[in-house]
Amino acid sequence: MYTTSEKQFDNEHDVINWIIDNQLSRRNINEYQKVYLIGKRYQEEKKEQARPKIENKGATVAPLKTADKIAEQNNIAPRTVKNAEKFANAVDTVTENVGINPQKILSGEINVFERI
Repeated sequence: MYTTSEKQFDNEHDVINWIIDNQLSRRNINEYQKVYLIGKRYQEEKKEQARPKIENKGATVAPLKTADKIAEQNNIAPRTVKNAEKFANAVDTVTENVGINPQKILSGEINVFERI
């Protein structure tokens, strides 16, 4: 048996980011899954960072460098974060065009990473 708890979020981006961060904290995910989740997190964070933040005096605040922030959280280089986004996009493109669940690729059930 397990317990559940209700959480409150301000918007959909916060929900998606919470889910991704929760999954990234699991020890049993493989490298493909981890890279994919980091790429998806970067995509979501970029969407949120694109919105200007308003301070009390009406001045806008420049957004932090998203790749740097995510890189620091995951102890990787910012370039790795950007490459993870490309990987996530590639997996999404393949799965959309072929009509399969991305988890089949990320788990290794379907191997698209072998060179021919």
